[in-house]
Amino acid sequence: MTTSIQTSALTTEERLRRAQEAYREYRTRCFWFMDKNLIVTEENFPLIIEGLKLDGGHKGWKLAHTLCR
Repeated sequence: MTTSIQTSALTTEERLRRAQEAYREYRTRCFWFMDKNLIVTEENFPLIIEGLKLDGGHKGWKLAHTLCR
């Protein structure tokens, strides 16, 4: 029996685009201390993930999980 696991791995560009959208949506809730016009890069990506997990509620936590794939 062959089991096929299909992953929905995102490209780096797609992850950054989604992280930027999440930053805009959750800025006042999770990232109030950061620059309003921040451009999400790979360097600050872990901070975005952490903020979503800690302060983004269930929806933010699920989004962070998706971005980690």
